[in-house]
Amino acid sequence: MSSTLDPDTLFETILTEMKRLFDVNQFCITLHDPPRNEMRYEVEVCDGKLLPKRSRPLNERNVPEYLMRTRQPLLIQENCVEEMRKLGLEPENAAKGCFCGVPLLLYEKPIGTMSVQSPQERALDSGHLEMMRVLASESGHRVGKCPVIPRERTKITAPDITE
Repeated sequence: MSSTLDPDTLFETILTEMKRLFDVNQFCITLHDPPRNEMRYEVEVCDGKLLPKRSRPLNERNVPEYLMRTRQPLLIQENCVEEMRKLGLEPENAAKGCFCGVPLLLYEKPIGTMSVQSPQERALDSGHLEMMRVLASESGHRVGKCPVIPRERTKITAPDITE
């Protein structure tokens, strides 16, 4: 992945990598903006179209906040909307098929999420989830170096390994 510090170039690189690995007709990367108490959609692809960036107020019942809160990946292979509702979530733009989402972490602190959906059930599996975990791991560190989240980024420091 590129070592660029330009956020738009970084997100474009992530999307390009995802396109190589997945059908990204439904895909998004969100970042948490703590000072504004919002989720920012840095990349959002809906029905194969790249949408303009947007933000929305935090809502603990939405999937990105759930991924950040649990710090765990989520794979739903069938009955996506129904399964999300069983978790107490209000799915945004969820298709009936399947969902794969992972938190973006920087030094174990959640800073955002990356997710992909498919209208086909069982189109995503544990192999897809593992690829997304690897990409999210690298992406989280790259995003943390970008001036995308400047106000909060300065509060996140590497763990002290000298102790």
